[in-house]
Amino acid sequence: MVALAAVGGMLLFGPGAASANVAWCIFDPPIQVVTPGGTTITVNNTISLPASARSLQSQVWDEASATPSPIGNGNDGGGTLITITVHLPAGVQAQVTSSVDQFQAADDQRGVTEVILHLEVPIT
Repeated sequence: MVALAAVGGMLLFGPGAASANVAWCIFDPPIQVVTPGGTTITVNNTISLPASARSLQSQVWDEASATPSPIGNGNDGGGTLITITVHLPAGVQAQVTSSVDQFQAADDQRGVTEVILHLEVPIT
C-alpha cells in the first residue's frame, strides 16, 4: 500500500529537478583474461558516468592484461597481477570498479579519459 502511494505521488507531482551529479552506470561485458599459467579469469567492470555523458556510453571500452605478480600473493609467492584499462570519451570523468569475484579481488578508481586499475589474484 505504501509503495502504491509512493508511485502515485511520483506520477502526480512528476519528477523533480535533476541533479548534475546523478551518475549513469554501465556494466561492461566481462573480460576474459588468461593468466601466465593458462588459467582463464573473468573480470567485471562497472563504470559510473555523469548523467550528462550518458549518450557517450558507446565510446567507453576496456582491455585487460595479466602478468606474473611482482609482489606475490599467497604462501608460494606466486600470483597474477591483472591490469585493467578503461578508456573513456575525451574529458569525461568516471568512477570505475573492477572485480574478480572468484578471489574477492577489487579495485575502485576515478579518472578522466582513462582509468587504470590493478587486481592481484593468488593464481598463476
